[in-house]
Amino acid sequence: NLYNHDEDDNNLLDYIDEISSLSPTDLTDRLNKECQQILIKQNLSLSSYDNLQLNHYALMAIYLLYKQHLTDDAKQLYNETLIRALRQEYELINNEKHDYMEKYNEAEENYLNKLNLNEKKMHQLQNKYEELLEHNELERLDSKKLLNDLAEKYEFNLYNLHQENENLKYNLSNMSQSREKSLGNDHNQLQSEYQQLRQDYDELISENELLKDYNSQMYQRKLQRNTDDQ
Repeated sequence: NLYNHDEDDNNLLDYIDEISSLSPTDLTDRLNKECQQILIKQNLSLSSYDNLQLNHYALMAIYLLYKQHLTDDAKQLYNETLIRALRQEYELINNEKHDYMEKYNEAEENYLNKLNLNEKKMHQLQNKYEELLEHNELERLDSKKLLNDLAEKYEFNLYNLHQENENLKYNLSNMSQSREKSLGNDHNQLQSEYQQLRQDYDELISENELLKDYNSQMYQRKLQRNTDDQ
């Protein structure tokens, strides 16, 4: 069989590649020419083959060409299908990309909005912190001044209190001395007055006893007189 040889197969493949782009007329002429070349290459006499055999070789070549075209069509169909699938996948990926970009832009916008809002809040908090810091500093200075004033006032009052205490001690000492002196004088005077009163009392008692005796005598005399008169 002619087509069991690798060389013949390679020749037919080369042949198919060469004539794949020919027009139908050129293809027919080329088929006849190639059939003759194959026969000559195999050292076969053209006269030993009738037209039926030549046509048989031509049909075999055409069949191989047909299979090649089917393969090309299959390749083309595969390529078209692959391209279409790739295009669909590209469109899907592109759509996903657009969706992702939209989501990314939306997320970025939200992030920037939140960032701006956080920056505003941070700025407000910073201002409030500075105001509180300034207020605390003023209060600290006021408290320090107040403490200094209170300390000065306390020291002044303490000094005055100390002076008053010393004066009170001095006055108390003078008063104690004066009181002791006064009590001594008063005691002597009271003792003298007591002695005088005691003396006066004793005199009154004596006079009272005398008066009692006198009254008793007068009463006895009166009784005696009345008795004598009877």
